[in-house]
Amino acid sequence: MKQISTRKPKLQSGMAARLRQEATALGDEDTPIQFGYGNPILLIIVVVGILGVSSYFALGLDKAGKGISDEEMMRRYVATSETMMGTRN
Repeated sequence: MKQISTRKPKLQSGMAARLRQEATALGDEDTPIQFGYGNPILLIIVVVGILGVSSYFALGLDKAGKGISDEEMMRRYVATSETMMGTRN
């Protein structure tokens, strides 16, 4: 019959610290959860998302469905064509 070894394998240098850090990354009783601030790619995604949403509202794209009336569009079209032809003062 074979004897089962009960010896623990030795960890490589620094492996125990990395394993402990990974285990406590979601927080424990002493430290809060680190929500992505250690990950620069996630931080960039969040910043670009915030800038995109703010520019969407700043440009008025949320109100794009509420267009101008046909009369207003024709008035602008005629004014533009008169300016291009030089007939408008």
